[in-house]
Amino acid sequence: MDLKSSAADLEVSSSLLLPTRRPIGLPSELLSEVFMYLKHSQLLNCLTVSRLWYSEALPSLYRRVQFYKHFYRDNLPRVKANKQLIRSILWDACDEVTETDIFDILLDYRTAVPIKDLDDSTVIVPGPNRCILLSLEFTGSPNRIPRFYDIVYNLTSLTTLKLVSLSYSTEAKNTVELDTLLEALPNLIHLDLQAGDYVPLSPKSTLLDPEGAPYKLRKFYFDTKLLLMPDSSLQLFRRLGNLTSIGLHASDFINGSYLQRFRLEAIAYVMSEFLGKIEQIETTGAMPLYLYLLPQSLDRKGLRALGKTPLEQQLIEEQQCQQCGEAKEIFPKLRSLTTRRPCFVSGEDLRCLGLRAQFLTHVDLSESSGYGGQGLPFDFHYQREVGVQRRHGITSLDLQLFLESCRHIKSFSTARHVIHLHDMTPRDKRLSRIYYTPDADGKSRVIREAKPWACEGTLEKLSIGFLMLSASASDHRIVFGQLGRCRRLKTLKITKSNVIPKLEYGVDLLEGLSDSLEEVVSWSSSWVCDDKETVIWMLTKLKKLKKMQTSIRRRSAMHERISGWGSEVSREDVLQYL
Repeated sequence: MDLKSSAADLEVSSSLLLPTRRPIGLPSELLSEVFMYLKHSQLLNCLTVSRLWYSEALPSLYRRVQFYKHFYRDNLPRVKANKQLIRSILWDACDEVTETDIFDILLDYRTAVPIKDLDDSTVIVPGPNRCILLSLEFTGSPNRIPRFYDIVYNLTSLTTLKLVSLSYSTEAKNTVELDTLLEALPNLIHLDLQAGDYVPLSPKSTLLDPEGAPYKLRKFYFDTKLLLMPDSSLQLFRRLGNLTSIGLHASDFINGSYLQRFRLEAIAYVMSEFLGKIEQIETTGAMPLYLYLLPQSLDRKGLRALGKTPLEQQLIEEQQCQQCGEAKEIFPKLRSLTTRRPCFVSGEDLRCLGLRAQFLTHVDLSESSGYGGQGLPFDFHYQREVGVQRRHGITSLDLQLFLESCRHIKSFSTARHVIHLHDMTPRDKRLSRIYYTPDADGKSRVIREAKPWACEGTLEKLSIGFLMLSASASDHRIVFGQLGRCRRLKTLKITKSNVIPKLEYGVDLLEGLSDSLEEVVSWSSSWVCDDKETVIWMLTKLKKLKKMQTSIRRRSAMHERISGWGSEVSREDVLQYL
């Protein structure tokens, strides 16, 4: 039986609660599973249906509790009475729930003396009726909660812990003793620590014990300040070998002088030694991270060298591919890479990913930082140590070479990054916009088309822009021809582009996507289709299209005109506007 369909039936039964309507006869073990899909208000109705429904709905009702600024204090007695059923708490520090209430609910600890007046030497001993909490998400200032970490350290059943520390100008910043935290919570699987300082590890710290068993932790999101600790403390990753996902939060304002404090090469060596199981990386804010250690054979120009002739360019690209093959891979099992503004992934790392990453399927790159210049004297990551290879920001050629070489990518998204047409096509274009000569004699003429992407058979989601320097239809057809070869493409987002979306400019080349393309979105004002023939063609030929959105404002003249075209073919529901 489908649990979601059963939940829909229960929703009708529990919301009406008619005397003549008998409750659905489901076994208790199935009822408890179905109740997990119902909303809080629906669960309250289920409590009054029957004794069986009451006993099975109660655990789902109190499984997840939220303390936030609109929390009604009148609900506290019921929460305390059912605290043993609580498995997850979302705690946004508020005045309605005091520290005394928290100690009672989480630890079953009650005292006649206010918690804030307890002596620091007083040992907190949890009571027998405390909840078996699996997940805790806290947002606020830990310094304002008396004995806050005493609460956390006693929640030994936790598998997920998220601390978003909000410090105020009049308060000292929150500090986290990472080794104590991991030792106190042996079942922790997912740890997220945002906005806080870290206590430097002592040489005798359990995290640095070479004989210690690896922790169970698999997901670890932390502030970049952790990587500013001394080199000896970077060995903390020694016992985190089970990690499969890491996230880096850069909470403070980042500038060039701050970036110089990160020894990215030393960090990369430590991570390559201990974090070989990493499959997912997320960065938030300006945090550079090496994905590859480049070989010493690279000259000062690195992978930025370009040939003056097509033959010289071909030889240079072959040499660069060989040098990427010699680079040391930091995360050999990487599957997903996500950066949130700004992006500090270098062009060199992106090229190496395309050639070397065997398991990479998802890449999401935000807008690049404005700090790092792309000129040769500057390093994109502001590393000035002697012998460190210079890195540069992502360019159009880096994007094209990545797509030409990465065979398994399914989702590729970039923000405000564009590919230039001259990087998509062969270098020699001496005859015309339509033909090019592949040999020096110029005897054989070949119709120009984009160099094939290695991911044409796997790509399902693409978000990128294309920059054209001409209005020639043959140039624009090259871009649409490349997109039309990605036969599994489901989502196409044009982020910044001046490609002309008309049939004579190549939209008809998307016909091969009629059985796959479901969504076409463009936020670029330069990518607005106001041609009736093209709009009707896309709505009728692309059979699976569910959403076509452009930057046309509602109630505008163009909006009314295009909506009328959609009505003619009964597909106006597909069209969406700003």
